[in-house]
Amino acid sequence: MATRTDTRKRNLVNKAAQLSRKQFGEDAGAKFLRAYYANVPPADIAAMDAETLSAAANSCFRFAQKRLAGEPLVRVFNPRQADHGWDGRHTVIEVVTDDMPFLVDSITAELNYQGLTVHLLVHPTFQVIRTPAGKMKTFTPCAADRAGNESFMHFEVNEQADPKILAYLKGRLERVLQDVSAAVEDWKSIRGQAATILNDLDSSPPKAAKAEISETRAFVEWMLEDHFTFLGYREYDYVGSSAKQKLKVRPGGLGVLRSSSRPIFKSWTDGASLSDEVCSLICQPNLAMVAKGSQRAAVHRRVHLDVVGVKKFDSAGDVVGARIIVGLFTSAAYSLSPTRIPIVRRKISQTMDSAGFSPSSHNFKALTHILETYPRDELLQIDSDLLLDHAMGILHLQERQRTALFVRWDPLQRYVTALVYVPRDRFNTELREKLADILEASFGGSCIAFFPEFSTESVLARILFVIKPGADEVPDYRVDQIEAALCEATRSWGDRLRDALVDARGEEVGAVMCARYGQAFTAAFRERYDPAVAVDDIVSIDAARISERLQLNLYRPSGDPAHTVHLKLYHAAHALPLSDVIPMLENMGLKVIGEEPFAVEYQYGDGTGTVWVHDFQMESRSRADIDLDQVREPFHEGFARVFEQSSVDDGFN
Repeated sequence: MATRTDTRKRNLVNKAAQLSRKQFGEDAGAKFLRAYYANVPPADIAAMDAETLSAAANSCFRFAQKRLAGEPLVRVFNPRQADHGWDGRHTVIEVVTDDMPFLVDSITAELNYQGLTVHLLVHPTFQVIRTPAGKMKTFTPCAADRAGNESFMHFEVNEQADPKILAYLKGRLERVLQDVSAAVEDWKSIRGQAATILNDLDSSPPKAAKAEISETRAFVEWMLEDHFTFLGYREYDYVGSSAKQKLKVRPGGLGVLRSSSRPIFKSWTDGASLSDEVCSLICQPNLAMVAKGSQRAAVHRRVHLDVVGVKKFDSAGDVVGARIIVGLFTSAAYSLSPTRIPIVRRKISQTMDSAGFSPSSHNFKALTHILETYPRDELLQIDSDLLLDHAMGILHLQERQRTALFVRWDPLQRYVTALVYVPRDRFNTELREKLADILEASFGGSCIAFFPEFSTESVLARILFVIKPGADEVPDYRVDQIEAALCEATRSWGDRLRDALVDARGEEVGAVMCARYGQAFTAAFRERYDPAVAVDDIVSIDAARISERLQLNLYRPSGDPAHTVHLKLYHAAHALPLSDVIPMLENMGLKVIGEEPFAVEYQYGDGTGTVWVHDFQMESRSRADIDLDQVREPFHEGFARVFEQSSVDDGFN
């Protein structure tokens, strides 16, 4: 049954098709327009008029009239009536290219990465017959994923007025299409190189433990089972003497690594000397390495490339290079139990064996859950010893509401990951930004990614931060000091109030006061005053509650001028009328500059009560200095008498 929006879309498209037929004088324009909007959700064009729909479709139709085989057409413009046939509120991106996988999601990912919002996406597919010169002869609407099809795309994003930005976007999208085309064209060849790695492990096994060879082979096979999107391949040779080895990029790179000038890692350029970190990796017994590339993928998802490297050996068993596959682990790889992933399953088994828990114990089950839910990218990259250290540290949290930090450096020292646990009910955007600021300052870098994780079964939230240091060298740091700073950032105002009350009044009385006043203060009060100040206020608030008499505190905030003072008045039940209080203060030689009232709603037994706190900011009328130590007690006594009407309120006060 057609909905109202379906009916409106049909009527709009029919009217727009009539306009296109009139413009082109034939049925081609109308035929193209109907196919152009066929799969667009009705709600996406419900607010548009037929004239705009017709002009936008005609624009793309004209743009596609000539295209050479394999040539991607891209243009980015702001539609204007005189030039394009309609006035648009958004910047328009038109793309015509060979149909292939990853087109829409790659372009959308790039636009999102540039901070743009996609307001409209039109994406029909046509079978197009062209002359040798590329001129369109005929077109037929068809389903996607057929050889020879052409993909037509129309994106509308936030309007960009600067012509330089329009040109920049065009260049970025052309680069994306170039990478998509290279990855799709070379996909089979890249997988073929993975198969060659398997054959070499069988026919010329390296001098390594059989278990290592078997696990590496199983991991490559697992990648080939739709757990990895293959985007590029390259081989490196290590040349020169053992003391001064250098990298040599072999020609014949595939996919996004066709160009030898595109580095996988920042320091891995042709002719570069092997760093200490690379030499350390060469000496390790592992045949394979999993890491993140220095560059983000332009294909499919705009995230850092996953890099899988397998060592190359000579006949003597020495490491002489590396075979590198780049791409993205698929969603299936992230949803699969880690115990079914080669290499990862071995780390988990080693961790469980080292922990030594009985399979029937609570700790065994808890540690299993920790490893099953550990960030997948971290599991793929972390070494077994560090995984044991982190997993046991998480286990020792035992669901306590405390903050904890676990740090891992990338083997090539390019970035650091910080796994932070905080009480779930404390986590919000403001806290996440505070935590990132602390980590950035500690590691001298910038946060390039963060991944929060929540579970209804845990009182803790987990955030994985990725920090890229600004310097080439690893800065000096202490995890315990960084963790202490994170803990302090996580502590709420109420946490600090509780500790301050216990310090000032002792464990027993402090707990009672915290139960009564822990939730009593408004957000405005908490923002204005430190918890240590609130401890002193609570003494006066409690006295006002019990005695139902006015309590006072004449004070001067640190750093304020000597001719100024503040007066806090604590009054039970209701707020004090300013018209009553201000004349009393003026008669005592003071000028009131400002006043802030706060309602303190405390818990008492099963009920609640309110004490009002008024904070008056004042200065001496003559602007003479006020000796607070000398006048404080007589001021308290005099004001209380006037307030209680036991003394006359006049200028002699």
